[in-house]
Amino acid sequence: MAATQVGIEACAGSFYWARKLKELGHDVCLIAAQHTRAYVTGNKNDTNDAAAIAQACSRVSTKTLPINTEAQ
Repeated sequence: MAATQVGIEACAGSFYWARKLKELGHDVCLIAAQHTRAYVTGNKNDTNDAAAIAQACSRVSTKTLPINTEAQ
């Protein structure tokens, strides 16, 4: 499988999944919820949230979070 960029909205469980995806060789982009909110159009649902995360992840100016280790 080819490595790809994966955008995830940061929450408690997202750090676990980010570590697992990094182990598989993917480039993971963790974005704080307040940075994705500006890109949500329409009602809040999974489809619109995914589109907003993709928009935010594609912008160079979006601040990303470091991936916490399991100990953190």
